[in-house]
Amino acid sequence: MSLSLQAQEPSYALSTGKQDEVRLTILNEIHNPSSLAKLNLSTGLRILTIGCGIGLLELEMVKKAIPSGYVLGTDISIEQILIAQQNCNSENLEYRQMDVMNIDQIPGTFDRIHCRYVLTHLPWEKILNIIPLLYSKLAPGGFLLLEESSTRNSLFCEPPHPGYDLWKIIVSKQFASQKSNISPGLRILQYVQEQGYQVLYSSYQPILSTQREKSLLSLGVLSLSKRLLQEQLCSQEELEETLTLLNELEQDPTCFPRYCEVSQIILFKP
Repeated sequence: MSLSLQAQEPSYALSTGKQDEVRLTILNEIHNPSSLAKLNLSTGLRILTIGCGIGLLELEMVKKAIPSGYVLGTDISIEQILIAQQNCNSENLEYRQMDVMNIDQIPGTFDRIHCRYVLTHLPWEKILNIIPLLYSKLAPGGFLLLEESSTRNSLFCEPPHPGYDLWKIIVSKQFASQKSNISPGLRILQYVQEQGYQVLYSSYQPILSTQREKSLLSLGVLSLSKRLLQEQLCSQEELEETLTLLNELEQDPTCFPRYCEVSQIILFKP
């Protein structure tokens, strides 16, 4: 697999838009069932999502919210929003390009707010501002679901594989590039408990068992490639070696890598 170097969001290490659509689709296939189960959606709910990407989860949400409910998906990337809008199939579903720090500009409150793999990529100082901001947009009786990477220390593969080991090194470089925490989910959990929020916690860690699921690893490397090369965190030779070994891993039916453990943190609004 050859490197495909594409433009990136300045504050986000992964690429966005069409060049990342396949990776985002696989991520949704893996994570959406658990997210939907945790959200406990029903007709009539007002739902806000942060970091909607290409909007696949929101398409499932609106099916449960109609006919009287409403889903608003937001993302900082206009490329992602344009893809999501092309796939929009309901008058009860809307997508807007918006930075999470401007979310207070949206009128009204929401019964559910969902944020997945957004805080994971941010510096801790920004996370401290975002959590109370999102909580303030909850309607009484509603809740905020944060789904973030628990800790990089949870990553492992059965049996061990050199391609997976190199992928973990790439992940570490991604976190360093973003100036994000090594254990964002666990640190967020500790923070919201200390702040006195009403919290419900669970976690899960997907096993990548099919060739399509395993391709998530190499697609992630491709998505990161330009940023890592620009910041001289990797050489092109190192990236090529990683991709070659990950391709071998994908085609090995006896090898089962784990993707990032997900912390599911629910904050209830009395």
